[in-house]
Amino acid sequence: MAISVYQTKDIKQFAAVSKQIFKDGFHYNYYKNEESVEKFFSPENPFWQHAEYKLFITMQGNQAVGRIAVIIDGGYNNKENFAKQNFLKPGNPDKVDLGRRLRRSNFVESSNQKTAFFGFFEVENNFVITKLLFREIARYLKKKKVKKILGPIDGSMFNNIGLLQNNFSLLPEMHMPINPAYYLEHFEKLKMKKKIDLLAYTIYLKNYQTVENKNSEIKIVKFNKKEFDAKIKTAFEIYSEAYGKTKHWLYYPISFEEFYYQIKDLKEVLDGELTLVIHYKDAPVGFVYCIPNYNLILDKITAENFCDNSHNLHSQINLPQNSPNWAIRAKGYLVKKLQIIQFLWYKRTIKEARLALICVLPNDEHKGFGTILANELLMNLKKKGFVNCEYSWVLETNTASKHLAEKLGGKAKNVYRIYEMNL
Repeated sequence: MAISVYQTKDIKQFAAVSKQIFKDGFHYNYYKNEESVEKFFSPENPFWQHAEYKLFITMQGNQAVGRIAVIIDGGYNNKENFAKQNFLKPGNPDKVDLGRRLRRSNFVESSNQKTAFFGFFEVENNFVITKLLFREIARYLKKKKVKKILGPIDGSMFNNIGLLQNNFSLLPEMHMPINPAYYLEHFEKLKMKKKIDLLAYTIYLKNYQTVENKNSEIKIVKFNKKEFDAKIKTAFEIYSEAYGKTKHWLYYPISFEEFYYQIKDLKEVLDGELTLVIHYKDAPVGFVYCIPNYNLILDKITAENFCDNSHNLHSQINLPQNSPNWAIRAKGYLVKKLQIIQFLWYKRTIKEARLALICVLPNDEHKGFGTILANELLMNLKKKGFVNCEYSWVLETNTASKHLAEKLGGKAKNVYRIYEMNL
């Protein structure tokens, strides 16, 4: 049956492709779930003030067999000038700023767009499909005068990055990618080259020896949900200064508006004992963010296993045909409440977590604050019964973070690769 590639503007259709391809393997569905894909490509995402995208789907008959997105990010391509653009200044997200939209449009069009990202890549085990997808995006990008593609990068460093190189059968930590092994073979046939590797370290907590902080000038504060909006501004300021100073490979300055859009959903799953802010002489100088691996229980809270392992909860709550809207809404409300109960019940069984981000102000980075923060976090994890903690991702060129991981007893486990290809 013939295979065809076409562009689509239907984000819901694009988001649903992954589930169609990996319907027999649930762990391939959740890390790029439809809701998160739709959220990223929403016009409400401030990321699109400085970037543009195109979506491609591959069809074989009526069946979707592949997808890919290409993203041209003016921020990445023009790091030096990007911070000077006044559309970056945080504004009122509820108010449409036509001037800012116009400045964004002019910036993207006039920028020197040498590189594009490819991401949200999913394909069946057929190299022909992969070849057709990349041929199509190459045609599109050459018209845009793009010289090179990098990926997989799902838009920005806040999303999934890299192609897993090993341990394909294991469930990923939260917000970490997973892919079938045959993707590597496909990329090799395309003659893609390594750009850089990202490392994931596993810290086993059973034998970890915590050290109590005895410095009276240092105070570690929990990230309280009720104070989320206030404390997230502090975290943003530390993040911006820390990453800006170190000139992180994928970093460029962004607005608080964009930062908040990317992380606001974390508030719902935030554990105050696993997200900490360190104060030195009453001033915040760093923070650490850690999240339990909810991927381990996602298959249990889809409502498919509740009451009956073989039936969906929706089908168990039978409504007569032509039921009124209030009854349909009530059914949806009940299902959601039962899912929350499931989540709270199974959450207790999670024994692994991911240290996703640790930042210390540049002027204080040699005072051991990073180690103190990580030690406090690991101590809290151990008290809560966690068995291990993954520290990821760490650039293979980031000697400071690699040293911290090893100092904490971490062992390099998973490797994720960013590829590049000239067009």
